[in-house]
Amino acid sequence: MPADENIRSTIGAAVDAPSSSEDALRLGPRKKPRLTDPLVHHGRHFGRSIHALCNVHALINNGVIRMVERSEEPEEAFTSQ
Repeated sequence: MPADENIRSTIGAAVDAPSSSEDALRLGPRKKPRLTDPLVHHGRHFGRSIHALCNVHALINNGVIRMVERSEEPEEAFTSQ
């Protein structure tokens, strides 16, 4: 009967154990809802790289000139320089 006693002691220990298994099955606190657009994250990094690698004032000035003075010219007429 010693084997029978071992089985009973392990069953009793599992039943009498603190509710650690219940804690493991409970959900934790909910995360705060984040409603930010994923494009905002990528847009921020894109903006930082443009700011680091380009002259932002020249880009803005050239864009304004393009919109105002040269709007009738096709975009293919412009070069990368």
